[in-house]
Amino acid sequence: MKTAIKLGCGLFVLAALTPFSSAKPLPLEAPDPGRGIIGIRVSVNSPARMGSSSADAIYFVRVTEDTDRFGAESLINSNYTKGHNVYLLNAKPGRYIAVGCEFTMAGSAERGSTVFSKAAILQTEVEVTPGSIVFMGDIDAQSSTKTKEADEAEVHYLRMIDPTAANQTFMARALTRHYVYTSTFTSIERSKAAETKFWNEAAEKHFKNEPAWASRIAGRPASPVGVAAGSPSSPSQAP
Repeated sequence: MKTAIKLGCGLFVLAALTPFSSAKPLPLEAPDPGRGIIGIRVSVNSPARMGSSSADAIYFVRVTEDTDRFGAESLINSNYTKGHNVYLLNAKPGRYIAVGCEFTMAGSAERGSTVFSKAAILQTEVEVTPGSIVFMGDIDAQSSTKTKEADEAEVHYLRMIDPTAANQTFMARALTRHYVYTSTFTSIERSKAAETKFWNEAAEKHFKNEPAWASRIAGRPASPVGVAAGSPSSPSQAP
């Protein structure tokens, strides 16, 4: 009798939990017409030449002072990822840069983080206006374990992203699994063709179950790429 009761209770609990375990993810927050969208794609090449990994999270900074580019005191995390594309939805109007990213390392289930050099950061700068759809770029980054050679921006953002790893040697980081790197860009593509391809894929695939977002992206105005005035478009042009 006790066995039957236990079995019945177990089946009841299973039945009660099943609808929740198979529930679909909650829909995204509705688009705010007074805010914008940033889209970016980053591929991080490993220092050991063992392949590349696509970033699935980006660290942004909203620039309000000139010193924010290399020494901001707060970071804004991306809030949507699909495929190889990363997005910041409902971004407040203003100027933005990317200062680093997270990824799953090639050939491993381990997570890694990297911070971008000063020259790389400057190449990501864009301006978001109310209702704008802004492409930050399709980026290839080369990572390095030589954090002792980091520039001032890399040192600052490394301490913000992983303060423990910032004070460790490479071997100590490996032993404690704090995998952090510095990165420079080997290429950044911000052409109109790259922008169009990125947002077409977003509307057709990544937001196909989010009609409000898909409609907003598909109906974006035919305007120049969202590059901040005077920003470089390739590493060779970096200040």
